Parts: sequence; C-alpha cells; structure tokens
Amino acid sequence: MHRLLILFLLLGLGCSSPEPKGDPNPPVEDMSTEEDFGEEDMEPDFVEEPNNDDVFEPYDFPDSIPVSGARFSGHVDANQRATIKLEASASDALVIWFRNTGESSWGPGLSLFREGSQSRIAYSFPQQGDASIPWDEADISDGFVLFSSGTYDLVVENRTDVQGKFEFELICLDGPCRQALADTDQDGVPDAEDNCPFVENPGQEDSNSNGQGDACEGVDPFPGLSNAQLEAAMRERHSATHTVLDYRDARQFMFSAIDNEDGRVECVYTGTLVETRGIPDGQVMNTEHIWPQSRGGDGLARSDLHHLAPATPDSNIQRSNLYLGVVNSATWEEGGSKRGSDSSGDTRFEPRDEQKGKSARAMFYVAVMYQLDIPAHEENVLRDWHQRFPPTEVEAARNRSVSMYQGSRNPFIENPELVGRISDF
Repeated sequence: MHRLLILFLLLGLGCSSPEPKGDPNPPVEDMSTEEDFGEEDMEPDFVEEPNNDDVFEPYDFPDSIPVSGARFSGHVDANQRATIKLEASASDALVIWFRNTGESSWGPGLSLFREGSQSRIAYSFPQQGDASIPWDEADISDGFVLFSSGTYDLVVENRTDVQGKFEFELICLDGPCRQALADTDQDGVPDAEDNCPFVENPGQEDSNSNGQGDACEGVDPFPGLSNAQLEAAMRERHSATHTVLDYRDARQFMFSAIDNEDGRVECVYTGTLVETRGIPDGQVMNTEHIWPQSRGGDGLARSDLHHLAPATPDSNIQRSNLYLGVVNSATWEEGGSKRGSDSSGDTRFEPRDEQKGKSARAMFYVAVMYQLDIPAHEENVLRDWHQRFPPTEVEAARNRSVSMYQGSRNPFIENPELVGRISDF
C-alpha cells in the first residue's frame, strides 16, 4: 500500500509543470489585437528557433497566381499535389517551370486544365529533370499559347515517395499577359522591371548603379505639384497600377521570394536570420505591419507589401502598435532596435539604423495611398530618419520586386525629394 502511495505521488510530481521563468508577455500600452502582432497563432515572446535543416515543412502553394509572372521556392512533400488558379486571356504565351533544386530524386510534374475539365491541355512528366510547359525544349522560346480566355487549373505535383526542394516559375512571354504588365512610359520594358518607369528608357542605362535609370535621374515625376495636389496625383498613379493581393499570398511572396535570399529571411528589427522557403511557423518569424493594423493598416492596406516585413515574434510584440520615435531609456533592446521612453516619457519603438529610413518611407507611403494621418511627434522623427538614412540600392531593388507582385511602387524610394513637398502627412 505504501509503495502504491509513493508511486502515485511520483507520478503526480512528474506531471506537474515547472514554474515559468520571467514574464513571457511584457506589458504593452494600448495593446492592439492579436492579428496586429503578425501571425494569427501568436505565441509567447521567447521561443527557441528550430534547426530548419532537421525540420521538413511542405510548401503551402498559393491558391492563385498572376499570369504576368510569379516565382517561389520551398520544400515539396512526397506525393504532394496542389492546384493553382490562373486567370488568362486568349493568345497569352506562357512558360511554366517546376524544378528540382535539391539532391533528392523526387519527380516534378505539371498539368494544365481548363477549369472544371478533366482533360489536360498541356502536361509534363519527365522521367528525370525538371517539368516544364511547353515540355519540348525546342518550344520554350515561343511558350505555350492559350487559345481561349478564362480560368485555368495548373496542377503541380511530386510523383514520387521522396521529399525534395523545388523552384516554381511562371513567365509571360507575349500576349495580353505581357500587356497587363503596366508600361507607363511605353518603352517596351514593364514598370515592374523598369529602372525608370515614367521616362522612356528602353536601354535601361544606369551609369552609377543606384537602381534608378539615367533617363530619370533628377527628373520630377510630378512637376509643379505639392501637398494635397501631389498626394492626389500619387494616388491616381498608384490606383492605375496597384493590385490588392490576398493576405496569405502576400505573405507567401514576401517570405519565399521578395525578402528571401538563399533560403533565408532576416528580421528587420533584430537582424535574426531564419531558414525558410515559404511562410514560416509563427513561433519563428512573423509578418510585421510597419503601419500597425489597429491604427489603420488593415483593410486594403493589410496585404500591401510596401509596409510588410519579416520580424521575430519577440520584436513584433515589443513593437506592438507603438508610435515610432527616439528611445532615451530602453526597457527592451535587441539588434539595435529599442523599446522604451522618449524625452517626453512616452513609450516608443525605435528600429535599428538599417531600418529607420525604410520604416519612414513605408509610413509616408501608407499615409498618402490610404489617406491616413501621422501625428506630428512621429512625423518629425520620420522626416529626420528619411534624411539621415536615404534609400539604398537594396531598398530600390525590393521596391521593384514588390511591383512584380502587386504592380505599384513606393514613390518616396524612387524620388526621396517628394517628402519635402508634403508639409503635413
């Protein structure tokens, strides 16, 4: 009897949870909703990053992609199969690749159907190597031409029991899909690829390699306009090119392509690097809204890639929906970013130097395009950061990359002087 009692006591002790060390959720003034912190499955602020070399995460393929072009990469599971919707027009000439980029011998396959039909109109099931539509290498240069407009189902699949790494790419070679790529200056180079989208420059000359074409160096894209007139002109140009993305698709594009370099994404606040080929686990990396959702960065702005960025869960929580400012007394600090009190004693968030100018221009963009107001105390700081940390080629390249997926660009990156012509954001 005594032995049974001791056994039950030991089992009871073994099932008890240890007392947590420290407060996993620091107090946050005017705390926003859970969604504002990034992923919907927000976890406590400290999590140990898993070794992604040992964790296989099958890619969550987007429900649809534009026929104007798309590219992403990740891991494909054994026998994984996904259907992606394409809205295409007659005479669209496309090239579609599903490539094996790893060392395993998994087998990529592609099939294209008209929506609702069981009959393939094109397919590629190579015994080895990459799948492509057209399947014949001799036809790649001309692409696969669609003869009718409508919705198509593109099926991507792994035809083996082996996991592997992949790269997917859809290229529009000719037809309405090419015309759908905005070409404002009509120089034959789509805006998404043009280093000077508003001044004709078919040669794309860029003598100083700053990402802005020689043809538009020093050229005013909105001559004579300022304040309300300038903002209205910016919105008009934005609405002519901008596509509102599904939020999941926007995050997929960000993590797998736009902010992914060699299979890794970097936290904009701490510099933490995480290996991923798609949307990572919410305990590892979140989606930061530079303009917090609870302050207006929701609705149509929620999926706008110009103000979305990768951020660790901890830094995302620390930012919360705080105004950006200069922190004099920090209560949290990591990688150069800080949270704490400013000179007035108000709680603010200050990003590291590498992010200050980028955050300022993202805030100006959202304020203009979605007609939101920046309070004076925050605007003064943002103007200072904009001047002290001007756009770099890296920021300009990201601006162009975003435009490939949603059409629009941030004009304050391409023409930083425009900030000075708006007296009050």
